[in-house]
Formats: sequence, C-alpha cells, structure tokens
Amino acid sequence: MASYIYTANGTSQLSSAIQTDKVRIAATTPIAIAIGDNTVTANTTACEIIPGGVVERSVIVGQGNYVAYIGIGAGTQAPFSITELGAPHPETGTE
Repeated sequence: MASYIYTANGTSQLSSAIQTDKVRIAATTPIAIAIGDNTVTANTTACEIIPGGVVERSVIVGQGNYVAYIGIGAGTQAPFSITELGAPHPETGTE
C-alpha cells in the first residue's frame, strides 16, 4: 500500500493517478474531493466533503483515476493523506 501526503488550499488540485480501486483518506481539516480522470476538479458545493479529524476508510476511486481536492474554509493549508488499498489489477495496464 502506497501512501501520499497532500496539502489542500483554496484551489482545486489533483493527486497522482491512483493505482488501486480503493483508497483511505485521512484529513486533519475539512476538504472536498471529486473522483475522475485527469480533468476532474473539486469545489466546495457539489463534491464529497470529508470533515476534519476523519478517516474515510474505503473510498472507491477506480484504478487509474485521480482524486481532485480543495480545502474548505479560510484559505488555510489542509494536510491530508491518501493511502492506496489493495493491489493493482494487472489487466488494466496501469500497474
């Protein structure tokens, strides 16, 4: 399982391509996320909100997709982690 640390702010950003179907997201402050291809963007009105101090244990992403993220509130820096769960599927070619 690979784990990555990101810092959300007031601008939508993308994670690296996810190599497994599911991830765990642990946020210290609130963030909004969206899942999709490399053109997906996150916003604070129509995305999944992950409250601060919460671990979302099994977020289905789909291998090869991205997590777009944006911080919520006061433009503060919001560190969080994404941990890939499971193993890549060899037939998709993203391994």
